[in-house]
Amino acid sequence: MEILNSIKNRLKFLIEHVWISLILVGITGFFLRALIFPHEIPIILDGLFYFWFAYDTSTLGHLPTSYYIENDGWPIFLSFFFRIFHFDSFFDYITLQRSITILLSLATSVFVYLLCRKFFDEKYALIGVIIFVLEPRIIQNSVLGITEPLYLLLVTCSLVLFFSSNKKLIFLAFGFVSLATIVRAEALFLFIAFTILYFVRFRTDKKMILK
Repeated sequence: MEILNSIKNRLKFLIEHVWISLILVGITGFFLRALIFPHEIPIILDGLFYFWFAYDTSTLGHLPTSYYIENDGWPIFLSFFFRIFHFDSFFDYITLQRSITILLSLATSVFVYLLCRKFFDEKYALIGVIIFVLEPRIIQNSVLGITEPLYLLLVTCSLVLFFSSNKKLIFLAFGFVSLATIVRAEALFLFIAFTILYFVRFRTDKKMILK
């Protein structure tokens, strides 16, 4: 009985102190990603194309003109870090690429909580975060150095902002989802959905179209 009461009190403490719970979940997610981090395995397929595009962009100072890739938002974002950090080894650069996607994946958990909190109580919102952070395919995807972590972060941010009661934040949501369309073209469907929902939500506003 004492053990059950102790567990119950600890769970109650974690629910009442949300940010401590989020930090603990984030630390757990980080260690799980660190365990499967492929230190000596090079990036392949799409991740390699993104790497070279980002590296060439950071070296040239502009987008490469000799070739082009679709969904170039992620390598453009990555190129800023390649311009800041300089390494002599190819593996150091791809380690940086994978580390950034891990951090983006973990940062998304905060916005997943804020999104869940708009529809559920705190304890259920925390469950949503735990599912996201500890989901095996998301963990695996976050160490591949590809577009999904940045895409999920932008989409989640846009959803949190769009469901806000502040109109300025709603306009900002369109900005985030627009950036997401550069990372992955599929976000265009969300942009269209936002537009439709905006007109439905503010149909009584006479300046709706101008805004």
